[in-house]
Amino acid sequence: MAVAMATDAFRDVPSKTVEKLAFIPRWLVCGPFQGGDEAEAYRLFRMGRFDVPDTDSIGGELTIEPTPGMVQRSDSVPGRETIWSSIEATSPHIGLSSAFPNATHGIAYAASYLLSPADELFICDFRPQMVGRLIVNHRVASPDRGLVQIPLKAGRNLLMLKVLGSARRGASWGAVCGFRRAKLVGSSGLAATAPRSTGFFRGTAGRPELEVEFAVANI
Repeated sequence: MAVAMATDAFRDVPSKTVEKLAFIPRWLVCGPFQGGDEAEAYRLFRMGRFDVPDTDSIGGELTIEPTPGMVQRSDSVPGRETIWSSIEATSPHIGLSSAFPNATHGIAYAASYLLSPADELFICDFRPQMVGRLIVNHRVASPDRGLVQIPLKAGRNLLMLKVLGSARRGASWGAVCGFRRAKLVGSSGLAATAPRSTGFFRGTAGRPELEVEFAVANI
């Protein structure tokens, strides 16, 4: 996965593009903000006792709407200010180590604007390194990690993620955000993604069966 600073103006991402790629190709990032002691954070993470960061580093993370070049002022960032910069991703992995080459630890934010032609639902496989949360249209959608419902309204939608992580000992500091569209299953109150192959075959030589998987959400 390559991450490079984008030189053109930041553009909103159509939901059809997200469905086709299964990830968001354009993000705005800022940080890193102070995230406590790096060695202690890594130790707690390995023990399974690391908690999601509650500190609001940017002041109003549930109300802010980032734009390219917007200055974020904070006492917890070197120089007391950081700028929202545009990056491009070529896979579901958002590499913060590449976005912030002079930093190895802290809290970072990434945001993107999704354009939807109508109300629709996506399932996001959110896996931060180390911990984080997802914010959709100014509401916390996920306090940690795993499969998360991403309801999009018709028009412009803001998705923002917050990651407290570290590149200590060669770790991958960033997050994985894979997306799949989910559709309603009749009047069941459930939504499901399209099935996809796991790459495993079962059954017999005369009657082979392909294993598939899909996600189901109770909406």
